[in-house]
Amino acid sequence: MRRFLKKLCIVLLALSMTLGLFACKNNGTPEGDSTEPVTPPVPEISFLDHAVIRPETAPDSLLDGVSDMYMSLIELSGKDNLFGTDYLPNGESADTEAKEILIGHTNRPETEQVLSQLESNEYAVAVVGNKIVITGIVESLTVYALEYFIQTYLGEGADGKIEGDLFYRSPTDTVLLVDKNEPVYTIVRPEYSFDGMIDMCLGLYDIIYDATGIMIPVKTDRLNYGEEHDENTKEILVGDVTYEMLDEIRSNVKPDEYTIEFVGNKVVIFAWSAEGIEKALDEFSEMLTYGIYTNPEGETTVCIVKEDKNGKDDSLGFYTDVPQQAKDRRYDRVYNAYDSTMMLYWEEASEDMLTDYASQLEADGFTKHQELNNDSVYSVTYFKDKVEVCAYYLKRINEFRVTAQDNVEILPVMPYEYEKLCAPAVTQMGSFESYTDTEYGDMGYIIRLEDGTFVIIDGGFGWKKTADLMYETLLAQKPKEMDEIVISAWIITHGHGDHFGVLSYFTKYYSDKVKVKMLLGNDLPDLANGISDREKRVFDYNSVRGKFGGCIPVKVHTGQQFFFPGATFTVLSTHEDIYPRTYVRYNDYASTIFDTVIEDTRFIWLADMEQARSGLFIDMYEKDLKCDVVQIAHHGNSGTVTTEVYQLCDPTQAFWPLGNQGKESRLKVPATKYIYEKVGAENVYFLGDGLHTIWFEKLPEETGGGIGSLGGEGNAEGDHTKNY
Repeated sequence: MRRFLKKLCIVLLALSMTLGLFACKNNGTPEGDSTEPVTPPVPEISFLDHAVIRPETAPDSLLDGVSDMYMSLIELSGKDNLFGTDYLPNGESADTEAKEILIGHTNRPETEQVLSQLESNEYAVAVVGNKIVITGIVESLTVYALEYFIQTYLGEGADGKIEGDLFYRSPTDTVLLVDKNEPVYTIVRPEYSFDGMIDMCLGLYDIIYDATGIMIPVKTDRLNYGEEHDENTKEILVGDVTYEMLDEIRSNVKPDEYTIEFVGNKVVIFAWSAEGIEKALDEFSEMLTYGIYTNPEGETTVCIVKEDKNGKDDSLGFYTDVPQQAKDRRYDRVYNAYDSTMMLYWEEASEDMLTDYASQLEADGFTKHQELNNDSVYSVTYFKDKVEVCAYYLKRINEFRVTAQDNVEILPVMPYEYEKLCAPAVTQMGSFESYTDTEYGDMGYIIRLEDGTFVIIDGGFGWKKTADLMYETLLAQKPKEMDEIVISAWIITHGHGDHFGVLSYFTKYYSDKVKVKMLLGNDLPDLANGISDREKRVFDYNSVRGKFGGCIPVKVHTGQQFFFPGATFTVLSTHEDIYPRTYVRYNDYASTIFDTVIEDTRFIWLADMEQARSGLFIDMYEKDLKCDVVQIAHHGNSGTVTTEVYQLCDPTQAFWPLGNQGKESRLKVPATKYIYEKVGAENVYFLGDGLHTIWFEKLPEETGGGIGSLGGEGNAEGDHTKNY
């Protein structure tokens, strides 16, 4: 190609000289007496003895290209050319006479001389004195300049020579984000975003600002009534924004993938999961790192090449080999439910979508393990090998969800044969003087099962005294026939220290004295941990794996049931039900809500659920919340559940995990006051009063069974546990 260019230049030069002579003749100028001096052609120069110089810092793509170029140069020259970076010791300047091939944004003045002549989307190969300059207006474009040089001057038939006056420049298809200090694009994020998503978008803003000092605008996708998004506006769309153009992009992105695409005047950064968005933004930020140029006048340009980027977020560990459609409808959204659990979500769904999906699972070799179908929830759990798929349809709000998780060790517990050793009992953990008389309260419950084993709900603060009290209570309630204390399941509602903290001390002091079979819960994905009242993960459900004689963490989902001797536990709601809604408080978002039925008596454990989630919870269940005993939500604090939740629960007794000194202030909270007055003070059991146990015993047949009331008042010093 180089020889072709040379021949073309000679032909053009001859043609121009002929035209010049013809023009002179027409103007009456004597032939051979032109007043225009003829510039002799600049001779070619050899670059075989030139050193190769690159910047100290460069993108990997450029480093790879430099390496290829250097090897081709060695092959052509037959010797090892000098090769290095543009580093100069302090106080020294570059040798202008040195023969160098300058690749990229080096600190040599010849590089800046070429850059000053380029437009915002151009790259160039130019000869300046003893230097050959190969560069782009931004470093990411240098790769294209280098490719041109390799193909033209190091390809087949190359002789190691280049035109002495060469200044080749070429445009590329780029996105100009900032033009000489003026922002051209705006970052757009979803209006309803959790803190982690907002932080990622602001992080993109910070990258540009920190590198350039330019403040690129950030806004949400919110539209006023009657407005539409303008396809001509130059915008960077981040995440699941409400733009029609995303419909097609979504259809081509798998649950564990991300994409960066350039569509018209839009840069689209999309993934189904927040983690995928984070990975895509990291890659986009990498593109920006070498897309910035500031000229000597202090004017900054930011541009990137329009090159679609697609990738897979391997960190999610999603098991994706499950049906992607229900009744020929592909899922509407994907949620990272943590613990390598993928959740597919359909809005405006129908019950037959679940039955269709179940049929597909069975056709794929999955076996049904469990099914629940009541007025509010239709849930099925399937398994194959170590894969668990839970599909559930929320009938009252017409939402369908499917969770898929690999490497599952325990499925929801089905009824099994056992020997009845004792009557069941439910105990609210007591307290002790150091915090009984404060306004604070933690939460811990011990449920004794008919086979003499236990289920623990949360447990309380991370103090040794709490662990000691728990152990003493378990020991006192253990049937004499049992040699050891066995906890069939330990349930953690959410990762706040007043709920799970005791587990660390219990592990330290009693792991060799107590057996725990499984830990039940449903923790949030990492990126959801930036919501307002928790900045980072404070409890890892997998931290107890293998402790207590082989404890196994189990992730639970709405509609799943665990049948233990004399007590059935049903998962009513987890954080998965909230998606795609956005909640900003950890207590509300993270709490796993469930019920327990013992001898036709229903307990509902609301954990730390608050007002914002109350509406969704009511919409999910409505009249199906009727129970006998309710745990007062979030210790009765301001912001607790709405009064309507308690009205629908309509209990006769209530557990109140609260210290005595907080009683009066909490009774000013309308919902808390309502439940307190509704069941009556004598039927509200305070944590601050000490242990309180509800005993179940065989009542006279005509009463129909129900709650026994042995030792019902509670006493911090007393013992309201007894063996049967």
